[in-house]
Amino acid sequence: MSDPKSEIELGTLSVATMERDGRELMEAHWAEIASDPTVPLDPDWDAYYRLEKSGKLMSIGAWVGGKLAGYFVGFVLDPHLHYKSWSVVHNDIFYVKPEHRGGRVAASITRLVKLTAKGLGLDGIVWHCKPDTVMHSLMDRSPKHRLWEHTYVQEI
Repeated sequence: MSDPKSEIELGTLSVATMERDGRELMEAHWAEIASDPTVPLDPDWDAYYRLEKSGKLMSIGAWVGGKLAGYFVGFVLDPHLHYKSWSVVHNDIFYVKPEHRGGRVAASITRLVKLTAKGLGLDGIVWHCKPDTVMHSLMDRSPKHRLWEHTYVQEI
């Protein structure tokens, strides 16, 4: 767990920074929660760059001691494809290194996600999480979040 007195720096996480400095975290994240380890982690960086350039990517990083400790990346749907009067950010990935969990890093990131979404004039945040993860249990217990749907995958 991170030292509660450690300074957390929050800010926009560019795709270039994520590609350069976030690979280790992405690999640890994938190893921890991959639903199907036969599907390798292979980010489509070109797609992320296109989304970033179009303003449809929200990326936030948290640095502790100058090192990336966690991140949030989400896709901005403004308007939502199914509900044109509703604009949201759908999270793509949200991860905090294990040694920084239980402290202020995750809460700081989620607070900035909410503030950023409000600043963009969005109506909500759609959080995706794997079953039986810490994030899943936090969302289940939170009075600020409600279960919207379950997602299932079928191999073809």
